Amino acid sequence: MGLAENDRWTTRLAFLLEQEHPDAFTIYNRGCGGNTTALALDRIKTDVLSLMPSTVLIEFGINDGYVNPWCLKPRVGLTEYVRNLGEIVDVVRRHHGTPVVIINHPAGADSKFHWQGNGRTVPQNQAPYTTAARRFTTKNGIACIDLPRLIRTARIDPGTLLAEDKVHLSITGNRIYAGLIASSLKRVVPNLFKP
Repeated sequence: MGLAENDRWTTRLAFLLEQEHPDAFTIYNRGCGGNTTALALDRIKTDVLSLMPSTVLIEFGINDGYVNPWCLKPRVGLTEYVRNLGEIVDVVRRHHGTPVVIINHPAGADSKFHWQGNGRTVPQNQAPYTTAARRFTTKNGIACIDLPRLIRTARIDPGTLLAEDKVHLSITGNRIYAGLIASSLKRVVPNLFKP
């Protein structure tokens, strides 16, 4: 969304980890704007598995639940979304035995700028995907960084996170996001930080 590389949360996360643990981590950002879980499965072999990562962070949902203005149904249905999450986790674990952390995506703010084809807003269409990701991680014992809950608990004004479009992260939002993920990683993947 036009942000410089240094302003993106993945780069900020790398910076925070480097400050605390010099030369211990390399962060690869393999996220693609607009991608769904279905598209991720098509590129996981070359974009993720080829790197032999020690931990994989997965964040999907907002694009899966997105309903294009000319459509009535989401890009990826809820059942397929959960199945795809399971397949992504299984593929990563099967190839490297790598720990997986699912990041539950905050949905943005209700905004008349983003009414979707089914007459609902982004957060309304995202809500079932957020709930499904929580259930999936709990049921399968998968580490989860639940950003919507962390944002509520920390009493962070969602408006400070978002760019003018009320969906994507602002520069400040990217910094806050990176901080929440960095502090949560220590809790959900403690072995990652052992010498």
